[in-house]
Amino acid sequence: MGVSNPDYCIFIQYIKRQKIAALAKALPVMRQKNVSACQLLVQQAFRLLILLKFLTLARGGTNFAEAPYQLATRGHDITPTGQARLPRGRLMQESNQVTPLRNGTANKRKLTRIAIQEEPDLRHKLVHALQTTLDVQSLLDIFIKYLNRQLPIGGLSYRHPSRGIHLSLGQDNRHHCDYRLITPRDNLGEIRFNRAKRFSEAEMARIESLLGTLIYPLRNCLQYQDALKAALHDALTGTGNRVAMDNAMRRELQLANRNEQPLALMMLDLDHFKQINDTYGHAVGDEVLHEVAQTVMQVARATDMTFRYGGEEFAVVLNNTDLRGAEIIAERVRTAISELEIQQGNHTLQVTASIGICQWKPEMHVKTFFEQADKALYLAKQQGRNRVVSQSPESAAVGA
Repeated sequence: MGVSNPDYCIFIQYIKRQKIAALAKALPVMRQKNVSACQLLVQQAFRLLILLKFLTLARGGTNFAEAPYQLATRGHDITPTGQARLPRGRLMQESNQVTPLRNGTANKRKLTRIAIQEEPDLRHKLVHALQTTLDVQSLLDIFIKYLNRQLPIGGLSYRHPSRGIHLSLGQDNRHHCDYRLITPRDNLGEIRFNRAKRFSEAEMARIESLLGTLIYPLRNCLQYQDALKAALHDALTGTGNRVAMDNAMRRELQLANRNEQPLALMMLDLDHFKQINDTYGHAVGDEVLHEVAQTVMQVARATDMTFRYGGEEFAVVLNNTDLRGAEIIAERVRTAISELEIQQGNHTLQVTASIGICQWKPEMHVKTFFEQADKALYLAKQQGRNRVVSQSPESAAVGA
């Protein structure tokens, strides 16, 4: 697999103009050896050059003029007294130098240029390796592995509160440097490097240099997670959708079989929901569905999985739960829904739900499992609604 001459020549000329000598020297060698990764590297680098301009990042003296993102620091290395050794600030693009924002004092820190020495092929291998995964933890594993070839790192932690991501790799140590990763359109979270020994100026410059390769692979991972979440969640209610339910049910049935644990299914349907839509409109109906779904997830256990089965019907998978335990959870859910009040102008809406539950048996097919829970649900409707019915020989209505 070769690289087309026009693309290759344009690429070589571009990186020479940007004075990335190591890359310009390495690519011809790769091409002569007919390494298949050369084409992938050129393609990925073209894309990254548009986004990152493929420039080396360093706090002192390296060209920042075209870097389309910022590294925001929250206090670099921690001294034994526990105070930040450098003022809190944000790495900014200004006259090809990095200038921390003022922290309320008149003292200005003198900026010095730091020479950054890297293994010639390290950056190229790192860029290629970071393109091989869309999992955030795997991506950070790869990054810290390559970073440790440049300087010793004790551990790494990454957090993105708005996405609920908190990851830690390695050990937590006393000395650390922290960065907030920002692009013009995205906040990619915060990353912390730590170790037992204080970081020197040159070492922090190396970290910041290699962080440039992490920005867009990390963004790709986060966007992939968002897409995956959107594919498995119901946007209106925040519950899982039918695809997620099918996946979860297969997994739970395998676990129940392997561990010989009980498994129960709860089917829930809102009573007279069509009247709400006809009287108040579908926008109000959507709000009712959302509030009910949130109530179910709050009242159910953390291990219970809630899915929108269709329309105003929900399914809750209760792992490691027998029929009696399912009845207790279902009654708790039914009571919480009946006490729910939804304000609409001068009106207060109240809704009720009918619930059917069924316990899985080893010889039962998954389709039969759902059918039995659905039969219990319709029995609850026939018996007057706003009640829980279990599908068993001694079926009994629970609730008002």
